[in-house]
Amino acid sequence: MKTVGVVIPIYNVEKYLRECLDSVVNQTYKNLQVVLVNDGSTDENSLNIAKEYTLKDERFILFDKENGGQSTARNVGIEYFSGDFCFNIINEELQVDKHQLVEFSIKNNNSRAIHKIYKSSNYFANKKEAINFKNPNIDFIVFLDPDDYWTLDCIEECVKRSDNMDIVWFDYQMFYDNIEEKHYKHKTNLTKSQMQIYEYYKPEKITSMQWLERCLKIQADLPFWCVCGGVYSFAYLQKIKLKFLDGLIHEDVHFGMLLFAQAKHIYVFPKVLYYYRIRSASTASYDKITTKANIAPYIEHLCDVFDGDVKAAKEYHAKSSIFLNAWHIREFIAKEYDKEKGKLLEEAFFMFLYFWYFDFVELKHDPRRIKELFREHKPIYECNHKRYPEFDFFCKYGLVRYRIQKQLSYRIGYVLTRAKIYNFYLIPFRLILEFIKFKMEKNKKKLPKLDEYPDFNDVNRVKNHLSYLIGEALIKSIKQWYLGKPLILPFAWYAIYKKKKIKKSDYKKQVAHKPYFILPDHTLLNISKYKKAMQSSLSIYSKFNDASRAINTDIICDYAFCTSKDQWSWWMVDLLDTYFLEKIRILNVKNTFLRSSMRDIKIYVSIDNTQWTLIPQNFYIWKYNNFECDVVISNRVEARYIKILLERKVLSLSKVEVFKKRKKGYIISSKPDGLGMRIASILVGMYLAKKMNFEFGFLWHNSIDLAFMGITQSCKDEKLNYLGNCMDEVDIVFGESFIEQYFLPSEGLEYSHGNAIRKDKRTFEYLTDQENFEKEWGWYSTDILPNLWIEDCKESECLHEIQQIYTTINFSKQYQDILIKVQDDIAKLQAKFIALHIRGGDIIFSNIRKAPSFTPVIERLFPYEIALEIAIKELDKNNNIVVFGQDLN
Repeated sequence: MKTVGVVIPIYNVEKYLRECLDSVVNQTYKNLQVVLVNDGSTDENSLNIAKEYTLKDERFILFDKENGGQSTARNVGIEYFSGDFCFNIINEELQVDKHQLVEFSIKNNNSRAIHKIYKSSNYFANKKEAINFKNPNIDFIVFLDPDDYWTLDCIEECVKRSDNMDIVWFDYQMFYDNIEEKHYKHKTNLTKSQMQIYEYYKPEKITSMQWLERCLKIQADLPFWCVCGGVYSFAYLQKIKLKFLDGLIHEDVHFGMLLFAQAKHIYVFPKVLYYYRIRSASTASYDKITTKANIAPYIEHLCDVFDGDVKAAKEYHAKSSIFLNAWHIREFIAKEYDKEKGKLLEEAFFMFLYFWYFDFVELKHDPRRIKELFREHKPIYECNHKRYPEFDFFCKYGLVRYRIQKQLSYRIGYVLTRAKIYNFYLIPFRLILEFIKFKMEKNKKKLPKLDEYPDFNDVNRVKNHLSYLIGEALIKSIKQWYLGKPLILPFAWYAIYKKKKIKKSDYKKQVAHKPYFILPDHTLLNISKYKKAMQSSLSIYSKFNDASRAINTDIICDYAFCTSKDQWSWWMVDLLDTYFLEKIRILNVKNTFLRSSMRDIKIYVSIDNTQWTLIPQNFYIWKYNNFECDVVISNRVEARYIKILLERKVLSLSKVEVFKKRKKGYIISSKPDGLGMRIASILVGMYLAKKMNFEFGFLWHNSIDLAFMGITQSCKDEKLNYLGNCMDEVDIVFGESFIEQYFLPSEGLEYSHGNAIRKDKRTFEYLTDQENFEKEWGWYSTDILPNLWIEDCKESECLHEIQQIYTTINFSKQYQDILIKVQDDIAKLQAKFIALHIRGGDIIFSNIRKAPSFTPVIERLFPYEIALEIAIKELDKNNNIVVFGQDLN
């Protein structure tokens, strides 16, 4: 049985720690070794709670150490399991038969400043064992933060999938604890998990190269990170010698990227097994509130460096931590990583690695020598460096937003907006000081015009900051003193503030587009490839002037073609025939700074190259940081010519693809029911797809079948007693090939019993006609045999074909073994037998399950006791009996 090591760093979490540790203690998988590391907690009970759990559960060990930050606490866990510590027993008079904590100290080098180690005496058979105590050997290691918690089957689900894996990566769900919505609502990393951001929705095995390719595709705004979202092979972790960066925050970026970049075997398991608490006063300071009280002791020395300015010290700690993560990742790419993979990793995270740090030149204090490191922090590979000439520009001149922030308007506005009532009298002095500083710094270096900056688009955004607007209003009023403008300045400020509040309110009210189902690429046919394309003009600055490169090359280049700056720059392809279009996909240029202008493109389609139809903007789906745009037309328009236009700008793209459907429609099985009904719905769906020449796909959600009544969680009270369906995950039921071919993401789809398709008597001709579709893509499948509701469907032929389809389904090895055993057992029966079929629903809706206003509770009441009684009577008669149920799981 595989041993899993658990590492939990603890710092001032008395409010949440019991919930966390209970989720560990009550895991269904019991072979755990749990390391608690108290990182110098200063609250009243964190250490005591940790001692309590260590005493009562012999799988626990507790390290009490000096505060050094979360990364050092996690490293203690890694070093303990690696056997780096030698222990010296403190309580020599120990009696192991007494229920007590055995205390140890570190015998060898105590670089982690560990005060004491505690272990339950129940772990030791005798005193000799305690004296010779060593670390246990583990197969896997997992990290858990003390204010979060696991589902009770977290480790069991991971161990099931751990064979020959370096990483079993699972999903997490965020929940918000005593924190205002404004601090997280519009932040991707606080509303979407990493799996959601990187669009992993089905169980699959991937390699580091496949992970890198996905990172290149997604072009996420933020870097990849992972610590608590996986179970890791400890042998793999030791092989790559990976630890956390001591004394830093955001260490999950360095750890996660190096962990995934070197893994050969990663199991992606997109099930929520971890609940991630977003709260105030955490390490990440999600609410941005900074006080002396929430400064950890290990960074208190930074407050001294910054003359007691707590906010400046914490900001420096955060910024320098992010940079040092990037610096160490760059060092790994340059000195240790495979060259070809290194190019991809640098390209995928180029913005994070190199563009986040140009404000460091303004640092007044730099105890970590960031500025010195940054001067040497250059792109490694020339191909990536050439893609971003902006890097050299910013190294010389900085970002445009920092230039705006240095302007007098912004600086005095910043002083005014940050002023407090208790030090209001200091404002005039601070304004004068800021003015003197501005005059002294002015014209030190000749700077380019604002519109020459690569990030010129940020100018208006920064000038719309409250600080800039308030400062600009003050300067204008002083310049127009003779008109009495200073007298109305307070009213002008109030108007600015009110306008900003209204804009912010309007932003909050913006409603995201309702998600809808986009057909997978394998169901589409690219009809633009190897056709002839044209462009409006040639660019003298571009080495690529062949418009057809955008449709004929398989490699995604920095850009495929480039026009001059025309009144209307355009690119056009002739498909040589008319087609009903499903989707047009446009890949933007790779350079992030050049992408924003492409969002203004307009797409026209035509049959005859004379009359053109504009595709409305609401059909455009921009994603991946503006790298990709899917124009989803859904078979609504017929066209031969596709034209992309951009007004008064250079038009440059990497790739253009035009798709039509391979088949006319889709049949999707998404029944939220027991196993048998789901399989029935899948079989009927596959049968209908075959007969109608449609695509087939299915959803698989571990839901309960009373969701339509608003009952989505197991519960028990006076009116309701419902435990829900216990459904195996899709990779436990089906094999990899079946999942890969048919499993669909749930976005834009519903869980359906398939009532619409069988509502009336149908014909195959009716079902095939797009005008009759239930959804624009097709129909949801049902579990009812088609011959019962399709007029031109014969029962015998239908059953025969469904039987044949059943043999093609690739079940998992676990399910195959079950099916083979059943077949073997039936074959061994020499005598006749009685088959007793019990529907799962008959048991679910018995008197031990009740739901108000749900008629099957009464209609299908068949307690399992009756089934047992029937079985016993038949056995008493010496009859063989086989009991089976298609809904039972």
